[in-house]
Amino acid sequence: MGKVNEMQVIFLNVNDNKAPEKLNIKDDLQSYYNLLECNTIDIVRRKIGKRYFHIICDDEGMLVEGPKISAISNLGEIRLVGNLVICSDMVTESGDLVGLSDEEAEYIRKRIEFLYTRQYPQGYYILTQCEY
Repeated sequence: MGKVNEMQVIFLNVNDNKAPEKLNIKDDLQSYYNLLECNTIDIVRRKIGKRYFHIICDDEGMLVEGPKISAISNLGEIRLVGNLVICSDMVTESGDLVGLSDEEAEYIRKRIEFLYTRQYPQGYYILTQCEY
């Protein structure tokens, strides 16, 4: 079994209404399950603003009752739900994810806004400018 690498990510915890955090986490399934509070994950590649990133999300997030929106497009369309772990668009030669640079983390943070919705009038942090 190989060494598990650590990587810097942005963690968006919409389930607990927390501000986005820059974390160093292990690049392994258990870390993702714990942060996302789920049993199955998906790793998607999405454009945030003008740059691409890998986003780890709950693969079954839309199947729960009342999924909480975590990412929207420029037009306010729902892109992702539930907690998110955002890392670099790069991967290693062996296909492992790569952590964010400090500059990339700041770029993402600038696109996370505190928004209010009809279902959550108290507001919470949502990733904006997220496109396919």
